[in-house]
Amino acid sequence: FLEEGRLRLGDFGSAHFDGATSATATGTFLGTPAYLDPAYLRGQSCDARSDLYSVGLLLYEWLSGTLPFSPDPTQVLAQRLTQPLPSILGRCPQLDPALVQFLELLLADQPAQRFQSASEAGHALRELRGTATPG
Repeated sequence: FLEEGRLRLGDFGSAHFDGATSATATGTFLGTPAYLDPAYLRGQSCDARSDLYSVGLLLYEWLSGTLPFSPDPTQVLAQRLTQPLPSILGRCPQLDPALVQFLELLLADQPAQRFQSASEAGHALRELRGTATPG
């Protein structure tokens, strides 16, 4: 939902992942594996850039009709850690190159290579749409 200009996303898939509950235990995680940042899977610290990565995966799925890796939780974790993210152009060659570049920035493997904030990503998206506001 949108409240005070802020988009809030919830991971509804986590409620159904192998009977997961709302609490985590040592050695476990809460979230849908298909949408997790590879940094999280490597045990690295995560921040808002991890959320942007997850939004990028949602956009990838919306545009192509499928996630880049297997939805099987036992396969997706290994694939995400050992294989590069497949380019969306393999599934949607007609996409605007600027949109592909935007998506690639959301989905960069290393957080330092991604948009650094939702504000930065939003500005880039407005520019992509040709409606950037000054400032």
